[in-house]
Amino acid sequence: MQKEQIELRLKELEYKKAENMQEITDLKDKLEELNAPAITEEQAIELNERLCTHIDAIDFSNTSNYEFEFEIDYDNRVRVSHCDPCDLIESIKDDFQEIISDFFKVRDEE
Repeated sequence: MQKEQIELRLKELEYKKAENMQEITDLKDKLEELNAPAITEEQAIELNERLCTHIDAIDFSNTSNYEFEFEIDYDNRVRVSHCDPCDLIESIKDDFQEIISDFFKVRDEE
C-alpha cells in the first residue's frame, strides 16, 4: 500500500470508530432509560409536591446553617468572601432521602 492509501484507510477506520462510539453511547442511553423505574404522572406530581413542601419549610435565613469566611477589603470594609451552606445542604439531602423512602417501597438489590 502506498502512503495515500494507508492514510485514507486510517481516516475511514477512524470515522467508523467515531460512528460506533456514538451508537454505543446512544444504545447505553436507551438501555438506561428502559431500566429506569417508572412512576405514574400522579405519583410524580405527589412526589414533587412533597419535596416542594419541604423546600418551602426550610429556613434559609437561619445563619447557623452556613459557614462564613470574612476578609477585609482595601478600604477597610469587612465582607464575606465565602459562604458555605454545607450543613443545610446535607440536611436537605437527608430529608429528601427520607421523603423518597417514605414515598417508595425501597428494597435491597439482592
